Amino acid sequence: MNTHQFINEIEPGDRIVGFYCIMEVKICKTKNGDDYLSAILADKTGCISAVMWKCASDAASLEAGKVVYLDAESKVFREKKQLTLKEIRNATPEERSEYRENDMIAMAPINISATIAYVLEQIHAIEDPDFQKICLTMYERHREELISIPAAKSVHHSFVGGLLMHTANMLRLTEAVIRVYKNVVNPSLLTAGVFLHDIGKIKEFEIGKLGTVTAYTAQGNLLGHPVMGADEVKKVAEELGVSEEKSMLLQHMILGHHGKPEHGAAVKPLCVECEVLSNIDMVDSRVEIYAESLEKMTPGTFSGPIFGLEKSIYKHLLS
Repeated sequence: MNTHQFINEIEPGDRIVGFYCIMEVKICKTKNGDDYLSAILADKTGCISAVMWKCASDAASLEAGKVVYLDAESKVFREKKQLTLKEIRNATPEERSEYRENDMIAMAPINISATIAYVLEQIHAIEDPDFQKICLTMYERHREELISIPAAKSVHHSFVGGLLMHTANMLRLTEAVIRVYKNVVNPSLLTAGVFLHDIGKIKEFEIGKLGTVTAYTAQGNLLGHPVMGADEVKKVAEELGVSEEKSMLLQHMILGHHGKPEHGAAVKPLCVECEVLSNIDMVDSRVEIYAESLEKMTPGTFSGPIFGLEKSIYKHLLS
């Protein structure tokens, strides 16, 4: 078996020979009109961009979400590490013994069983029987996807199990909000909305063999996960005989959880629970972006511009 050189250990000048997961691949044009291959490669420690200036004849056969074999040299381009590829091809079935799939993909840094148990505990704690029934029904229908899929293609919680981690984090924040604002928010509506807010991502993503998001579905591009999630919740509420008022409120929670139309919300939050949901979602997603970015930085330095935060950040010297 090859000794895998993890992406977070790659230094400029290293020769990299081995197996990685290809997250994105496309053929681009240079200023002179020549074709070149641009790719994003990944393993469980992170991602790195890669280019091949003279495209291999089989480059078109490369597919996002699969394992590839490569021979490359690490360089620095625009202050970031980048691989210059000499060779890249799909890994063959015979090479399966030469790498570990668990090394190829990033996994949520959580105890899956304990996190599932916590999420279910919060659903069972919902006092409103209608909201609880809707959540339990959605959980049973989508248990496998809820446990395994990432919360995003990139930006935040984009690793396997990311949606479960994101949902559990938000439920923990919800418990604190309910304790502080118990006279203002409806605990059942808020908890149910938090659990269901990203349920539409199950239909929004195309998931590759290794469990990563490789693309958006046609529905995902044309409708988006808030609309698809709200639509499914409406249908489940009708099946269960839940009142129009409660169904409408849950749909509003899902449709408005991005806060503003320019951020992807179908509607603006018009009830306090949706307002809180939007802010809890923003807190957890942005803190995760910080966490993933800070992990790659040296204390006392500033990052480059970070997509998702729309700014550079500073890694302070405090422990």
